[in-house]
Amino acid sequence: QHLADGLTIANSIKPLDQSGTMDVVNGKIVLVSIGMSNTHHAFAQFITLMNGDPSLHPQLVLVNGATPGMTVAQWATFNSTAWGLVQNRLQQQNLTEKQVQVAWVMLADIWPGGQASVPTFPAHAQKLQTDLETIVQNLKIRYPNLKIAYVSSLTKTYTTDLTAKGTEFFGYEGAYGVKWLIESQTKGNNPGLTFQGSGVVAPWL
Repeated sequence: QHLADGLTIANSIKPLDQSGTMDVVNGKIVLVSIGMSNTHHAFAQFITLMNGDPSLHPQLVLVNGATPGMTVAQWATFNSTAWGLVQNRLQQQNLTEKQVQVAWVMLADIWPGGQASVPTFPAHAQKLQTDLETIVQNLKIRYPNLKIAYVSSLTKTYTTDLTAKGTEFFGYEGAYGVKWLIESQTKGNNPGLTFQGSGVVAPWL
């Protein structure tokens, strides 16, 4: 059912003008990335690949909102610098927040238990899940026409050095936080992740 809902929502996406009104001639469909350095670098390469794809929808615009150093804590704070940087990048392309309809989110906690700490399962993954829920709610407030958010877990860091940021342990645990977030929405009993009907506070995940 969740997949069916997502496909219906995806098919409803149409180009919007700067005020958020449908404009199939001159409007834009904006996809933004939200995250830290890992996300920024991956999305930059994604943009390069997509810009060379002749099948790309001519009104789709890709905006790299991910910023190095901006981890979960920054995005979970509604008025943080991270959100302002995305707004600046939208404005640089003559776009508005009301034209954003899709987002890609890849985030992690850095040393959630303190520097060089050993991960505690499931506490750290549960904290990431809670923070991500706040972030997707922030997304919906910032971008009122946002319909879909693809949420990824951190890719492998290839290290077991506990003094390094984002160690393999935290990356592995973070995947559970993402999994539980999406599962929480699919069960349909979390009002904090309502994406359709009355009381919408989040995009479809």
